[in-house]
Amino acid sequence: MALHIDTSNVTLMSEFKDAIEKYVQEYVSVVSYGVHENQQLKAEASESSGNSTFKETIAVSININAPNTMHWGILNVKRINETNSLSQIIFWWDNNEFKYRISYNSLLARYGYATYPNIIQYIDSNTITFKNNVLSFNIINDIYLDAGTHRMGGKFEVDYHIW
Repeated sequence: MALHIDTSNVTLMSEFKDAIEKYVQEYVSVVSYGVHENQQLKAEASESSGNSTFKETIAVSININAPNTMHWGILNVKRINETNSLSQIIFWWDNNEFKYRISYNSLLARYGYATYPNIIQYIDSNTITFKNNVLSFNIINDIYLDAGTHRMGGKFEVDYHIW
């Protein structure tokens, strides 16, 4: 069966073309350009050696100039100068309600005495909020066993993309 487009109604085709162009100009340009930023976080994980028995909580707040009407975004948190370091938060607004999900959450993993890595730096998924253009969350700097109990220091950077 062949596709047939009736071009006899030129006015209708013109209106359709105008509607497509308006959609591209008003929506696709927003999606294409969006809001993007990369910054080094001021909060740092502190290193400790010996018998550190408590996790360290690192509070992070990022000012994002995006109204709640934006469609969705991705926030990538990484350790500076560390390979395979990424915590990724996918977020969106549903009827002006902020929603999110963490798709990957490992800022630092170390091999201890076991044959599998322990993830020792990660984002606490229960602390993610977005209010008054401020995205907040906590990074956890956990302990690991390696010739004693340690926490790892580190600096973090973040980039976000909102479409």
